[in-house]
Amino acid sequence: MTTLATRDDLTLLTRLAPVASIRAEQRTAELVWSTGAGVKRYDWLQDRYYLEELSLDPAHVDMSRLAAGAPLLNAHNTRELSSVLGVVERAWIRNGEARALVRFSERPDVEPIWRDVQAGIIRNVSVGYYVETYQTFEGQDEKLPVYRAVKWQPAEISLVPVGADAGAGTRAKSLELNMSDAVEAGRGAGPGKIRAIVAAAKLDSRFADDLIEASVTEQQARDLVVDELARRNAGHQIRGTWDATHEAPAQAVAERKLMADALAARYGGTASEAATRKWGGATALDLARACAEQAGISTRGRSRAGVFDAALSARSIGIAHGTSDFVAVTADAASKILRTAYDQGATGVVEICGMRIVPDFKPVSLVQLSDTPALQKTAPGGEIRYGTMKDSASSIKLDTYAALIGISRQALVNDDLDAFMTRFRGAGVSASETRNVLCTAVLASNPTMSDTVALFHADHGNLAGSGAAIDVTTVAAGFAAMRLQKGLGSTTPINISPRFLVVPAAKEMAARQFVASITPATIANANPFAGALTVVVDPRLDAYSTTAWYLAAEPSAVDTLIYAHLEGSEGPRVEYRQGWEVEGLELKVVYDVAAAAVDFRGLYKNPGA
Repeated sequence: MTTLATRDDLTLLTRLAPVASIRAEQRTAELVWSTGAGVKRYDWLQDRYYLEELSLDPAHVDMSRLAAGAPLLNAHNTRELSSVLGVVERAWIRNGEARALVRFSERPDVEPIWRDVQAGIIRNVSVGYYVETYQTFEGQDEKLPVYRAVKWQPAEISLVPVGADAGAGTRAKSLELNMSDAVEAGRGAGPGKIRAIVAAAKLDSRFADDLIEASVTEQQARDLVVDELARRNAGHQIRGTWDATHEAPAQAVAERKLMADALAARYGGTASEAATRKWGGATALDLARACAEQAGISTRGRSRAGVFDAALSARSIGIAHGTSDFVAVTADAASKILRTAYDQGATGVVEICGMRIVPDFKPVSLVQLSDTPALQKTAPGGEIRYGTMKDSASSIKLDTYAALIGISRQALVNDDLDAFMTRFRGAGVSASETRNVLCTAVLASNPTMSDTVALFHADHGNLAGSGAAIDVTTVAAGFAAMRLQKGLGSTTPINISPRFLVVPAAKEMAARQFVASITPATIANANPFAGALTVVVDPRLDAYSTTAWYLAAEPSAVDTLIYAHLEGSEGPRVEYRQGWEVEGLELKVVYDVAAAAVDFRGLYKNPGA
């Protein structure tokens, strides 16, 4: 079955092919930049290898960038003008091959590279391209699935140190024999003989076509076949994103986790002994170098900036989210730091709230069922009747809070991760405070419930008739009011027991003195509530009232206030992508949250004095 998979990130990918014929006087070279041959890659989302093919149907390839004079680059370096070696003069697709004519710059710094190209020392080409749509085919008989790019755009062509596209046709300089001399000497081997030699070596027919076109002798054909096999075998060592010289994908994922854990531990997180032992002292440069080399890019001899450029361009996550390992490690560490700070920030009214998970951003009903119907006496052989249950519903709707945090390429090169990571600790505190403020506001603002009555109201039996200080008498009145609350449609008290005494900062000392266990001089002076209540202090309440205090039931025993999270994101999360607004890394902190009152029965308010 064929399906269509569309990319939404348009990550720049690369593919390797050989340098073709040279025209020294014009400073031009003809390059084979793609044959469409399958390249083995790894899909992290589906945890499997696949073959990526590039359709060379002209209708599937957007050649506009190449036609407009795309650059010829030095190893895909898009950050410096000095990396531009030349320009693409013309590009075309014919007979299943994508070729281009490139012209080299006359700058002095390009001259050594141009001479090496002419000498056949530099002979490998890599094309950088974007894929918008793949056509996918499931593999049969244990063959790898195929992802064929049917809507894609070549963006630049680069000269690179090592070639690896074994399916590409070759027109190395050694094939550029003088055809007229060969013909005059009568030494050109027949096409059939050459095709037999190439077929025996299991090389493709395009290679045979090149030999035939060059009118090589039989011995020359044999020598060139041996050279080509040696070149391609060397290239096999680095084919694809993962290979035998690098760790398997599962091992690489585990290694990235160790890196992220060790990095997060520096800023308040925790790390395993293995993470600390291996990466505890690693700098940003160390991590960047390891990530680049893990993805198959050598950093030997590179400058600090070059190492980070390599790390940011090394993509091995898969087709849907082509992000570098270095970015993934940094984002994972940031997420751990964020979550640790968020979890530590649960203080105040949020401590008496329950938590709900909602599926989307639509208003969601919060149903509070009535108490279980009473059992009814039934005569022998009599009918057993259904009990009645009523419910009441309020609703909650998520809101999204977000912030963008970036670190420039310059800061990375300077090995300055401290400010960047510290901001994620701050973002975690901020997310936690957002939740705390929402919960406090619900309690203190006295919202209208689904029955059109305010949360705290005489009709709900949970509001003191007049404000008074915290003492045995006023607290006892609150206990009695909560125990006497009745379920929906019932006349039977549900006997709710208060668990928390919630106060503003202005009443903290009074609340703590009240719950303290002090041996009284007489029984009459004993405090029966000593040790029965946990004090919750919320300084956010002071903005509403410095005197009001509250009693609250255990949230697991009865619904009172809740905060809600989006399903799959139970807290703030980190989203990341390269190149949003700055040259470097940008991570976005996103938090979907809301708070609401579900039921009034587990709460009691005294306006205080």
